[in-house]
Amino acid sequence: PIEVFKRIDYCLTDEYEELDFANNLLGTNMKHLWYNYYSIEDTVGVLADKSVNGENILIGNSSTFESNHLMALNKLRRFNLKNKKIIVPLSYGDSWLKARLLKIGKILFSKNFEALVSFMPRDEYNMVMCSCAYVIMPHYRPQAFGNILTALWLGAKVFISNKNIVYPFYKRLGVHFYTLETDLTTKELEVPLSQTIINKNREILMKEYSRDAMKPRIQNVVEELNR
Repeated sequence: PIEVFKRIDYCLTDEYEELDFANNLLGTNMKHLWYNYYSIEDTVGVLADKSVNGENILIGNSSTFESNHLMALNKLRRFNLKNKKIIVPLSYGDSWLKARLLKIGKILFSKNFEALVSFMPRDEYNMVMCSCAYVIMPHYRPQAFGNILTALWLGAKVFISNKNIVYPFYKRLGVHFYTLETDLTTKELEVPLSQTIINKNREILMKEYSRDAMKPRIQNVVEELNR
């Protein structure tokens, strides 16, 4: 109930846009405190010195209806993808949707469709991420944040929906990314990011999410909540 939200004083998030959306929707006046679970060093881990080295396309992060897989797949079916693999993580989420996507993916892309249906060691998943120069996250809600940050760090072209709250968030940070609605074209799936853009994205991510950047903001949370 909305009355419950009106009793909440603070909202902990690294995206101010989320708080602004919630306050406007619910008529609340929650205050913003910056918080995120992991630093960029924790998120990318052993990938800190790695870059994408393949031309595959990653879509979504889970077998969930919110991932809007069909939107992306229907767009891609009209493109000349040559020998690029379409890699779709489906290791968790709804089993009925997984079965449906497995069938549709094989019909549309045949042997070029590859679904990740089982959990795998992190190092193995990292190798998959490194093979994907193009990452499509069609969600309308904030989701797959760790995957997006990792993809940006590795130098992938990341496509997100302009209906997602992360769209104005990344624009505010100055991150170089692409929109699913207007930028997803055959041409954009043929040209990888330049090293200059990759370096700029990494610089922004370090400024926002490095351990050194996060520590004082998390300390502020502790101090504010202990008043």
